[in-house]
Amino acid sequence: MTKTAKRMKHSVTRHVRSQAERKLDLLAELVPLLARAVGPLCEVVLHQNTTSPPTIRAIGNGHITNRAIGDLMTQIFVDGHDDTRRADALFNYMSTMPDGRQIRVSLIPVRHGRQVIGYIAVNFLVHDLEMAVQALSMLSKPEPHDFAITENFTSPRQVIVQTATEYLRLKGRTLALLSTKERRSLVKHLKARGIFQMRRAVDEVAGLLGISRAAVYNYLSAMK
Repeated sequence: MTKTAKRMKHSVTRHVRSQAERKLDLLAELVPLLARAVGPLCEVVLHQNTTSPPTIRAIGNGHITNRAIGDLMTQIFVDGHDDTRRADALFNYMSTMPDGRQIRVSLIPVRHGRQVIGYIAVNFLVHDLEMAVQALSMLSKPEPHDFAITENFTSPRQVIVQTATEYLRLKGRTLALLSTKERRSLVKHLKARGIFQMRRAVDEVAGLLGISRAAVYNYLSAMK
C-alpha cells in the first residue's frame, strides 16, 4: 500500500471515529434527561465500546446501582457465555445487584455502520415492587377453610318485605286487605323487630303499605 493510500485510509478511519464520537456525545446528553423523565426508580446508562474495557460514558439516576461516569460496564453472560459485546438487544431480563436488590434490565446496542460503539441500558428497580406484590398477595389471600362460606348483602327493603311477609302469613292476611288497624299492628310489629333503626326504613315501609311517610310517623308516635 502506498503512502498516499495509507494516509487516505487513516483519514477515513479518523472521520468514522469522529462521527461515532459525535453520536455518543448526543446520546450522552439525552441519557440523564431520559432517566429524569421516567422517574427515580429508573437508571439509564450509556456504555461506550470505544474504550477497552467498555466504560460508562453517561448515566442518569446512578444512585440505583451506585455507579458513575468512568465505571466499568457490567459483564453479561447468556447461557453461561460472556456476551458483553453482543450485537442484538436484550429486553426486560432480571439482574441482581451486589446488595441483593433486583433490577429489570434492557440492553440496546448503539450502532455506527456495522460496528457496535456502545449500549443504552435501562435499569428499573423492581425489588421494592416485588416486596409490595408479596405483601399484597398475603393481604388478599383468604384463609383456607374445610367448608364453603358464602355471604349475601341484603337491602333494607328486602329485610322489611321478608319481616312483613312472615307476619302476614301468620295472620293469614295480605297487604291489599289490611285495615287501618291492621296496618298499625304491622308497623308495631316492624318496630318491635328493630326495623325502624335502619336508614330509610320509614320510606320503605310507607312504600310497602301504600301510605304516606307522615302516616307511618303518626303510627309510630301513637305507640309512644
